[in-house]
Amino acid sequence: MRDRSWRTAAPQSPAREVFRIALPAALGLLSYAVMHAVDYALLGHYHTVDQAGVGITAMAVWALMCPVLGTMSALATFSAQYTGAGRYFRAGRHLRSALLVAMILSIPYLFLSLAAPAIVDLFRTDPAVASAGSAYLRIRLLGVPLVAMSMGVAAFLRGTGDAVTPLKISLAANVLNLGLDWVLIFGRLGLPALGVRGAALATVAAQAFEAACCLYLLLSNGGLRRDFRFGLRGRIHWVEVRRLVRVGGPVGAYWAVEAGAWAVFMVLLGRRFPDQAVVAANGAAFQVWHLSFLPVVGLLIAAQALVGRYVGARDPTTARRRGFLCMRMGVVFMTVMGVLILAFRDPILGLFTRDPAVIELGGAMLFWVALAQPFDAMGMTAIGALRGAGDTVFAFWAMAVVAWLVFLPATWLITCVWNGAAPAAWIGGLIYVVFLALLTVARLRGRAWETKRV
Repeated sequence: MRDRSWRTAAPQSPAREVFRIALPAALGLLSYAVMHAVDYALLGHYHTVDQAGVGITAMAVWALMCPVLGTMSALATFSAQYTGAGRYFRAGRHLRSALLVAMILSIPYLFLSLAAPAIVDLFRTDPAVASAGSAYLRIRLLGVPLVAMSMGVAAFLRGTGDAVTPLKISLAANVLNLGLDWVLIFGRLGLPALGVRGAALATVAAQAFEAACCLYLLLSNGGLRRDFRFGLRGRIHWVEVRRLVRVGGPVGAYWAVEAGAWAVFMVLLGRRFPDQAVVAANGAAFQVWHLSFLPVVGLLIAAQALVGRYVGARDPTTARRRGFLCMRMGVVFMTVMGVLILAFRDPILGLFTRDPAVIELGGAMLFWVALAQPFDAMGMTAIGALRGAGDTVFAFWAMAVVAWLVFLPATWLITCVWNGAAPAAWIGGLIYVVFLALLTVARLRGRAWETKRV
C-alpha cells in the first residue's frame, strides 16, 4: 500500500469516487466467493456426493462464522468516520482493539469444529452426503481466526478508501487455493486424492497465507504506523472495544441470523427433497446467487465507506447523495445480471456439474434468483449506507423480522402445505429480498440515521 489514499484530497466526480472503492472491493469479495465456488466446482468433477456435502454445509459454514466476521466488518464504519474527521489515530486504536476482539471471538470455533457431525446431522440428508459435509465443516471451522484477522484488516483499509490492497492479497490467496485444490482434491504430484477434505485443507491454507500477508502489511507499512499510530504493542482501550461491539455486534448478528435463516431454508429443502440431485442443484443455485450479488456488495462497501466519511466530516447531505448513487448503480447492474442469468442458466450451471438432472432443477431455481436481482441491489446498498452512518440496529431488526416471520413461513407453506416442487421454494427468497428492500430504503429516505454517532 504505497499511496496514502486516506490523505488524498483531490476532488473527484461522485461516480468516480464510488467506483474507486466499489470496483476493487467487489473484485476482492468476488475472490472470496470464487474460493468456495472453486471448491464446489472441482468437487463436481470429482464426485457428486462430495459436491453435495459441500453444498449442504455452505450455509452452515457461513452462518457459524458470521458473528465474528460481521463484527469485524463494522471496523470500516469507524475507519471511514474517523478518516473523514481527520482523527486518524482513533481509527488506528480501533484496529488494534478489533484484532484483539477477533482472536477472542474465534476461540470457541476451535472447539465447535469437534461438533461438526452433529451440526450436519440437523440436515437429515443422505448418510454419504452428511459424512462428506461434516469433514468439510470440521476443517473449515479451524480457519475462522485467520479469516477474522483478514476481514478486520480489509474492512479497516476499505474504510480509509484503500480497497486495492485487500484485493491484491485476496487474489494471491485465490491463486494458491486453486493450485492446492487441484493437487489435494484429485491427488496430483504423488499425493493421495483427498476429495472434500482436500478442498477444505486448500481453503484453510489459502486463508493462512492471506492472514500472514495482512499481518506483514500492518507491521511493515510506514504510512499506517505513522498516520494511524498503529502497532501491536500498546494499551487496549476498552472504550473502543465496547464501541466496536455496540456498532459491529448488530452487523455480526445480522449476518448470523440471516445466514441462519438460509441454513434453515437449506435444511427444509433437504428434508422435504432428500434426493442428491435436488441437494446439488440447490447448492449450485445458491452459488450462482452468491456470485451474482457480490459485485453489488462492492457498492455496499462503497456506500458504507463514503457515507461514513461524509458523516464523519459533518456533511449528511453529501452522505445521502452518495448512498443513493450507490443504490442506482446497483439496481442497473443487478437488472442486467438478472437478464444474463435467465438467458444463460444452463451454461452457467454446467460450470458446476455435468449431471443433467442437477442442471434442469437448478435452471428452474435460477428463474426466481434472476427476478430477485434488482431488489437485492436496493436492499444491500441501503444497508451499506445505514452501516456507514452507524445505524446498524434497524437493519438487523428489519432483516430478522422479514427472514423469520415472512421468508421461512412462506417457504414452508409453498413446499410442505401446498406441495410445491423444489424450485418453487425459491419464491420465498424472492419475497424476502423484496420486503427487506422496501424497509431499508424507507429508512434511508428518512433522517433518523443522520443523528447516529459511533
